[in-house]
Amino acid sequence: MGLRFNKTNGLALAAFALIGMVGCKGGGSDSVAVVNGVTISHKDFEDYLLRKPSVIVVTNSGPQEAQVAETLGLQALRDLVNRQLTLQLAKEMNVAPTADDIAKEIEFRVKRSPNYLTALTAQSIGLDLIKRDVELELAREKILTHGITVTPADVDLFIKQNPDKFRTPPQVQALFVVVTNEADKKLVDAELATGQNFVTVAERYSKAPNVRQTQARAGETNLEKYPPVFRSALESTTEGKTTPWITAGTNQFLKFYVEGKTAASQIKVDDTLRVVVQRQLAVQKGMNATDLQARLLSEFKKSKIDVQMDALKSGWKSVSDALNAPAASSTSQTPSGASSPSK
Repeated sequence: MGLRFNKTNGLALAAFALIGMVGCKGGGSDSVAVVNGVTISHKDFEDYLLRKPSVIVVTNSGPQEAQVAETLGLQALRDLVNRQLTLQLAKEMNVAPTADDIAKEIEFRVKRSPNYLTALTAQSIGLDLIKRDVELELAREKILTHGITVTPADVDLFIKQNPDKFRTPPQVQALFVVVTNEADKKLVDAELATGQNFVTVAERYSKAPNVRQTQARAGETNLEKYPPVFRSALESTTEGKTTPWITAGTNQFLKFYVEGKTAASQIKVDDTLRVVVQRQLAVQKGMNATDLQARLLSEFKKSKIDVQMDALKSGWKSVSDALNAPAASSTSQTPSGASSPSK
């Protein structure tokens, strides 16, 4: 699955967070939970997590269960190994983030988004873990941008040439119901006409998967990402009203309820946004100039990695053998993880 330098997928993040909890032993307690007086221990939890074969992923149809290509434990190990290789490479290049760099970056992010820390701590992510994430993200950025210059004029030109990147698209909050025949369409319309709650009606008749878990909520909020026929119906429907029935495929009919809409707006280009643009342009230049995947693969090949957890030894040996084979390249499977798997 190649080194990935987009945001780390939720599987690895969840895996590391849970493994971290196992390591901490819940502040001295060996109990993860107690069910009707029966304890689920940290060992029970860890043993299951390491071999868990499926996860819940977010889709446009709501949360769905999906099989994993490899266990969460092995995915987490890949990410953690990749973290160490990245930090070590930054140190070798004399660009490793300092504690002051990390503090200033967090301060900058709070300035850009005042709820930055609040949103993370609300997910029980402590400051130490946030700092770990920021450290890795800065290390990767510093590696990629080492020796690269982006001038204020470059930033001005990019902003001028890319106006669509500095606007917030129109947003919509909507519920939906899907049926497969005319009889159910009439039943839905009849119940809605009596003032029945849309979610209640959707849970009764909708053929959409996981309708009860999602409470009939459409997963997409960016109005411009909807197919034209859906977008047109949503645009022409006022808040608090339902769209007409829309033919969504063979024997599939869909109706939206519009909870709220927000018009498109321009984003104010202030000094902090200009800094963000400058850094993103530098990173893009760096990605074009440096094959970071190949560099980290090289670091992996020359590193001594001794996996000591029995449950991971066999899987990691397969990964290591594949990477060290003569045919291995930057497109081979490599330890994944663009950002610290601790969120």
